[in-house]
Parts: sequence; structure tokens; C-alpha cells
Amino acid sequence: MTVPVEHGSNHAVIEAAVARKEATLTYFLTFQGTLLCAAVEAGVLALVQRPVAAVGNDAQPVVVDMPVEQLRPGFDQFLTNAPPTLDRAVQFGRFGTVRLGRAKDQRCVTLTWQGQFLSAFTDGRIVTGADLGDWEGFLPISATELEMLRQILTNDWIIRSSGALVRAGSVALEHWYTLRLGDLKLDLRDQLPFDAAHWPFRLTVLQDGWRIEQLCLYRPLIYFTAFNSPTVLSQFYISIRSLRELGQYRGRILLITDRPRDEIVANLPSAVADQLDLVHLAPNDQAGFVAARFKILDLDWAARFQPVMYMDADLVFDTAIEPMLCAVARSDQLSAPLEPFSPMRSAPCAGSGLIQLEGLSPGFAVGFNFGTVGIPNLPAHASTLRLIRTIMMTHAALHGRTALGWLEQEVANYVSFRLTPFGPAINPFVRYGGWPNTEPSTDGRVGLVHFWPALDAEAKLAAMQSYRHRIDAAIAAPG
Repeated sequence: MTVPVEHGSNHAVIEAAVARKEATLTYFLTFQGTLLCAAVEAGVLALVQRPVAAVGNDAQPVVVDMPVEQLRPGFDQFLTNAPPTLDRAVQFGRFGTVRLGRAKDQRCVTLTWQGQFLSAFTDGRIVTGADLGDWEGFLPISATELEMLRQILTNDWIIRSSGALVRAGSVALEHWYTLRLGDLKLDLRDQLPFDAAHWPFRLTVLQDGWRIEQLCLYRPLIYFTAFNSPTVLSQFYISIRSLRELGQYRGRILLITDRPRDEIVANLPSAVADQLDLVHLAPNDQAGFVAARFKILDLDWAARFQPVMYMDADLVFDTAIEPMLCAVARSDQLSAPLEPFSPMRSAPCAGSGLIQLEGLSPGFAVGFNFGTVGIPNLPAHASTLRLIRTIMMTHAALHGRTALGWLEQEVANYVSFRLTPFGPAINPFVRYGGWPNTEPSTDGRVGLVHFWPALDAEAKLAAMQSYRHRIDAAIAAPG
């Protein structure tokens, strides 16, 4: 379908319409899984197909200034069981008048120009014909929905029911409006309008028109804090190398530190340096050191990631951590690994002091370690993290900065017990090491070993070095 074009005339109209991004704009998807566009070809303006996520500079999406709801069967029609009829004329710029009708599936529309149905061919052309078939249907989609679809097509996702991680390269919009994510196939017509209640981190979709599934965004961020002490920085360097080399992690890394970037990257492989962002912070006591992890709440850009994980510097990653990251992203709760030996009723590190002061009884509940924290995403859980941060600050103001020996961990356990329980997502992937005269086994590695039980920073560093050497030897050993 083509018309002669006066240079720049119709493109200006289309560009102006697209730039408005108003809620009233409706776009059209073809049954080939492409977007209906207009482009100048050989001196004429033609309707063409373009990939949804890559229209290119030579084309512009075709839009009509009409709310998409007017082109879809609505709830009122369902109530009355009335057939969803449609016969409406709209302007397609220099193409003139196009009539919209109802396609056979009752959810798509037909486009009729000069008495001929528009049809999307497999070779990318838009042609006209007199016969009405399934391939003459076009799926109306709003500007907001189109942008959501583009985000779906260009990001990694976790299928929540199975835990399967689907990379963006395995996400596609295919024939017959099939949205494919790995082995999962969805009819896009069943998904519109998208449920945006938890977007962009979660999207509820329907298989076969009724079976509930959820897609969880996978865009991980792992962050650390390391200050002041050369020994702690040495721990961090071991940890970060193991994260890439043994944890096989390729996502973004954030370090909150008082050291300059040049010093940090000089001690890391170049590939790790490319993944690394730094935020400069200069606390000057233990309360400040442990509270620095909550600075993440003040970084607007960090709110784009899922999952977000905090890690102390004194740990070694010992196998691929993708399963742990996926488990956190699928969870509805903040998570931290349990300390089975720290009962909440008696262990100060598990918040027993705060819990007892309220006259509460935690029964046989045990506390968790706050040195590894799984955050599904910050927007959903910032209020809980802010509450922990606030209680730390107000308690310190009232009773001194050293009143709680395990400041952040005591408060986190207390908040978990009183208000927002932490979940178990991270627990299967964390082991503890560093006790005197013991070493963690290199068999059955599950994710990471946290060496907090060691007596001091030097002992932690020595235990980390020893464990990494033993892992390397085990991997290098024949058989």
C-alpha cells in the first residue's frame, strides 16, 4: 500500500503524533509479530512492518488518535453478551481514510483502504486484497502497552512458577501474536491490557487465557561496603574476584567506600572494573560502617534493579550464584540467612534485647545474619529498610551509638519479628566459615561462605585466602 509523498509532509505529521505520547494514541501490531509503520520507499510513502523493539530511523509507527479501549470488546459487551461490532473511519495521514472493522477473532481489527483489506505478508510488505482472512487482523495497542512490550522483549525474565531464567535473546513476538519467553508461549491478545500493578518488576500473565503465571524482571545489582581498613579492602578484593570467577556473575556491582576509584580498580581485573560503580562515603566509627549499607535507599538509579543484594566484604563465592539471585527475585520478602545457633529469645545479635524490652516472646524462633541480604527490589521494600535505618538512628540518638553491639542486625531482626518477616529465599545458598580450627568443605558448594565467625579481620582474611586456595586446588584436581 503506497501513496505519492511530498518530501517531509507526512513524516512531520507522524513524528508530531508519536512525540505526543498521549493516552489516546493507538498503534497496531500485525499477526506476523511486527509493528505497522510508514516509511518512504522509492519516493512513495508505504505502509511497512518493523520489529517492535527496533523500528529504525527510516520508519515511523502508524498511530490513530483514538483511545485503544474504543477498539476492544469491553466489559459492558460481556455483560450483555452483545457481539463486539466495529465500523469506524479514521485518518491514516496522507493515506487518507481507513475504515476499522472487527476481525474474526473479535479482538483484532481489520483495516480497509479503498475497499481493500490491508494484510501483512511474511516478506515484510503490507498489501491490499479483497478476501478477509486471519492474516488481515491487526492488534490495537496503546502507547503505554507498546512501551511495556518493548521492555519485555529487551530484558531478561524469570518464569516465577518454574524459576527458569529467560535471557532477552530468547524473548520474541512471533506469528499469531505469540509472545515467547523461552519455552513459555503466551497469546498477546490474552494479556492486553497489561496488568501494570507491579510493573516493571513483575507482570502477571495468562496462559491459555486463564492460567496465572508471573514474569519477574532479572536485572541484578550486588553491592558491598568497605572502609578504612586495608585488611577489609583485601577481603573485598578476594570476594569480588570470586564473585566473577566462581560466581560467574556479569551484572552490575556497587561499592560504597571511602577509597578513590583509581585505588580500587588497580586491584581488580579490568573486566570487574567495567562492572563496578562506586559511591563515596566516609563514616568514621563502627555504627557508621555498618549503617552505610542503607545508603542504597538514597540512590535513585538503584531502584531500577531486581534483585538487589547486599554482601559483606568477608565472604567468598564458591559456585554460580544465578540460582540465588533468581530465588531472591521471585520472592515477595526481604531475606537473610538464618543463624540456627542464635535464638531470638536470648541472643543479642538476633534482637533479643529489643524484643525483651517490649515484653514479647519469640518462642523458639532463631535470628538471621544481616551480612548478606536479599532485596527483591527497592521500591517494594524501601519502607521496611527505611524503618530499620530510622530505628538505628533514633536508638543511637537516645542511648548512644555503641548501645547495641550488633546495631544493624539487632534492629533488622527486631523489625522482622515485630512487623515484616524476612523470608528464607537466600538461606539455602549461604554457609558460614571461619571458626577456629575448622575449615568449610569444598564439597557441596551452594553459593557463598561468609567468614564472620573468625575472631578478627586478619583471621577472616586468612580464612578466606585458605578457602579460595582449596577451591582452586579442588577445581584443578583431575577427575
